Amino acid sequence: MKKIVYSVYHDLRWEERSREVLEALQQFAEVYIITYADIPDKCKNKFTHPCIVKSVFKIPGSRYFNYVRETKKMIKKIKPDVVLLHDFPILISWLKKAFPSTKIVYDQSELVIDRKVKSIKTFGLSLIDRIEKRDVKKVDVYIAANQERADIAKKHFKLKNHIIVFDNMHRIDGTVDEKVCETKYAPLFAKSSFTIVYGGGIREDRGTFEIAAALKKLGADYNLIIVGNDWGNKQNFISYLKDNNITNVDYIGFIDRNEWGYLLKCSKASIVFFLQNTINNTYCASGKMYESLFLGKPIICSTNPPLKHLCDRFHCGVCSEDFASSIKNLKDNYEYYVEGAKSFIEATDYDGRINRLADSIQENV
Repeated sequence: MKKIVYSVYHDLRWEERSREVLEALQQFAEVYIITYADIPDKCKNKFTHPCIVKSVFKIPGSRYFNYVRETKKMIKKIKPDVVLLHDFPILISWLKKAFPSTKIVYDQSELVIDRKVKSIKTFGLSLIDRIEKRDVKKVDVYIAANQERADIAKKHFKLKNHIIVFDNMHRIDGTVDEKVCETKYAPLFAKSSFTIVYGGGIREDRGTFEIAAALKKLGADYNLIIVGNDWGNKQNFISYLKDNNITNVDYIGFIDRNEWGYLLKCSKASIVFFLQNTINNTYCASGKMYESLFLGKPIICSTNPPLKHLCDRFHCGVCSEDFASSIKNLKDNYEYYVEGAKSFIEATDYDGRINRLADSIQENV
């Protein structure tokens, strides 16, 4: 059995894509994880196979530099057959020199190749971007989050080795206490006969204010529930709703993923929005879109190419920058778009995608 070091600068409790990659790796390898997050034992027990997890969460000092140091230490100790780096290009050149026979897999869930320097932090990140552009061509396998990003990355990084497309195609399979959730959320759904949900939180570049304005235009027959981080914008948004007399929009903050699934099940549709101001956003890889469709709920979305492609292919939602008309269109033709969501589910081999990822990595390392 191969030995793999999985370097993931994420919290595996919440990052569905990272857990799916782990599940794929565990089909053919003994996995050693290095992560910045503190993962309790009860969460480790949920991994599909036993694996060794090293966290830098409680180590004093800079978490990032600790992460680099501890990743090197683990690789030196394990001497793995494969190292999988998740959005973490710093060690590629070092790996090639120190362990030339070790295969490198690079999973890029965020394609940030046009970063603007606006602060000391973004300057530091831009230096990492330069390292990434220089070194990613050296990896043995590159994993992209959708086909559009794969095509861009191939040209940008001058990739010549194997490229895998592994979409952020997440399905919510968890359960909730139905009675508790009904008591908690029923008043929100009682406001109108057509309730839609949005999981993007509160931020101007996530379209929250524009979407709220669209709901005001549509009137009391429609209702919107917003979920997610407020990035410090909650009070500003509440004031915006009050100043503009918008009474059919509710913000309920960050909730458990399974409760988000409950809201989706109870709603008529969900909104997916990405501002097309960067390559990463324009060619978005939306997990929220798939969460909605897998529960049979159509989507209302911005015109980003991956979103438009899905809507055009399956007729599972309305793609437009005019949210008021999009929402009305979906309501007026609701059964048509529900059938489109069903068509998407029928055409998608969700469980097989992780097996295909495992096979593709294994064949190329």
